[in-house]
Amino acid sequence: MTGGAVTAPSSAPVSGPRLAARFATEAARFATEVVLFDPEDGRLVVLSGAAASVWTACDGRAADEVARAAGLGVRRVRRILRDLERAGAVAREGAGWRQRACVEV
Repeated sequence: MTGGAVTAPSSAPVSGPRLAARFATEAARFATEVVLFDPEDGRLVVLSGAAASVWTACDGRAADEVARAAGLGVRRVRRILRDLERAGAVAREGAGWRQRACVEV
C-alpha cells in the first residue's frame, strides 16, 4: 500500500490508551500509528501513515468523505479501504465505512 502500512507483527506489545472495545477489538493510538488488537485471535494490526489517517476517518463516512477528512485522493483511499477491510480493521455500513471497533454487533 502506498504511503501507509497495514501490517501484523507477531509479537509487538500493545500499550497506550484504550480507545475502543466494541466488536472485541481494542485500539491504541500513538504519534504516527494506530495499533489494533483483536483478542479473539490474538492478532495485532499496525496502521501507519495514510492507513492510520483513513482508519481514523472511518466513522460512517463514504469513501470520498473519508478522503477529504484524511487529506488524500479518493482512488488512494479506496485502495487503502480495501486493504483495511481485508485486515478486518473496517467494515462497510450502508454507503459508508466504520472502524471495525465501532460496529455494533
